[in-house]
Amino acid sequence: MQRLLDMLPAGHHEAFGISDVINPECLDRARATAFTWAERPGSVCLGLNRKYFDEAVANPNIVAPRAAMTTPPAEKAVILAEKADELFYAIHNAAIHERHGAKPVIRRDPPGGAHRQERHRGA
Repeated sequence: MQRLLDMLPAGHHEAFGISDVINPECLDRARATAFTWAERPGSVCLGLNRKYFDEAVANPNIVAPRAAMTTPPAEKAVILAEKADELFYAIHNAAIHERHGAKPVIRRDPPGGAHRQERHRGA
């Protein structure tokens, strides 16, 4: 998984607000993203709030905002990020594209959303 973090664009720490990586040596065992209740070896789970963080602890690796973490789990990687959900999906998408041999292009939506469209008035 450290390899996947390396695949993220330059400045990803700032873009996703990564403040800390607890037990980073555990990331090399990560192989896929999963739901918190999956309890899959080699998985990375999103612990977006305290309830889901506590469920995610049953898995090897967690991406979470600092406010969601109750106690840092031993022998598990925890990536603390302000935009944990965006980071989790970027990691998930990078893994999908890597499996198919393409280099992922990860972009963040600008504030206000990238999908906002202007209405054009007819002439």
